[in-house]
Order: sequence, then C-alpha cells, then structure tokens
Amino acid sequence: MSIWDDIELPDYEREPDEDLSDEFDDAFLDAACEQLIKFLDGSPDGVFYQQQLEVIFEKNFFHWVTAKALKILREAQQVGSESQTLRTSEP
Repeated sequence: MSIWDDIELPDYEREPDEDLSDEFDDAFLDAACEQLIKFLDGSPDGVFYQQQLEVIFEKNFFHWVTAKALKILREAQQVGSESQTLRTSEP
C-alpha cells in the first residue's frame, strides 16, 4: 500500500508537453484542506501548532502543502488561529 492510495487526484487528458503543475497543486491543496478539516473536526478541543500538523500529515503531503492549506482555511475562517511569540531562555 502506498501513501498516495488515500489521495484522489483528477484524471487528466493532456498533450505530452502540457504543463499541469498548477492543477496538480490545486488537487493536493484541496485534498489537504479536506483532510485537515476532518482531522480538526475530530478534535474540537484540540490545540495544535502549525508545525505539529505539518508533521502529522507529512506522510500524505509535503509540509509546505499542509502550511498552504492551513493558510487557505484560516483565510476562509474555517479554522481559528493565533500567533504567539515564544519566550527565549537567556544564559
């Protein structure tokens, strides 16, 4: 079983030299958004760091795909988020 088995990508009929990279990016982003929403709906009281979610989903998506999907969901107000500055320790 491959990690790609759970991801449904659209079938494309294309010319051999046709560039479909943007359409593939959209398909991966759509899949990442769907999986993130499903995961977060299953943990309504959960609080996650963005990097934590990137690691959780790294078997299915590159970290930058997960980060971009989270950005899309934040902008659509489908997930909440807040930025916090972490304290650094001084020697």
